[in-house]
Amino acid sequence: MRNKIVIMRVALKYLAILCLLLPVSASERRSRVNLTEMLQNPAVLRRMSLMWDYPPTALYLYGDGRLILQAYQVIPDDPDDPYLIENRGGLVPTCQTKIGVDDIRAIIGLMVDKRFFDLPEKNFEYVTAAYPQRKLELHTIAVDNGKEMANRTFGVGEFFGKTESLPPDFAIIENALEKMRDSAFPPHHRPCGVAAAVRFGK
Repeated sequence: MRNKIVIMRVALKYLAILCLLLPVSASERRSRVNLTEMLQNPAVLRRMSLMWDYPPTALYLYGDGRLILQAYQVIPDDPDDPYLIENRGGLVPTCQTKIGVDDIRAIIGLMVDKRFFDLPEKNFEYVTAAYPQRKLELHTIAVDNGKEMANRTFGVGEFFGKTESLPPDFAIIENALEKMRDSAFPPHHRPCGVAAAVRFGK
């Protein structure tokens, strides 16, 4: 009887993980914001905010020129559980600067060129992400136009025996954001200080 209870608990645990990681419904997956409008209307661009989340770090880009890089602590979890939980509260390591509007437009223009919201969707209802020693790492790019927000999330690694990788066009956008990050915040100058954790889309 005791063995049956243990087996049931393990089964329920992995069922819960599976439910968290299943793709969201089709209507939610098709959510998007108008990126072209941001290039055509300076007022819309100024309201824009973008998040590139690649745990345990996130880069935030704002239409007014603000660029923020933050790193997050990790709450240790069950060593047998393949996922880790990020702690996004309080003060966190932070770098901040301002960039030009042309750099912002270049990122949005690249996303338009690569048809960002038409990428093969693997958007997961999942708020935690794995680290290199784990099997799966989730990368998210989200855009908020001041009225609505949409994002795309892709996994790198292995998920339930299936190899996950970034679509090439998503990787190209990430590479552009990475160059922006490293130009603004050279690795040997990090961390720059501490600040309150950004609450994206709030």
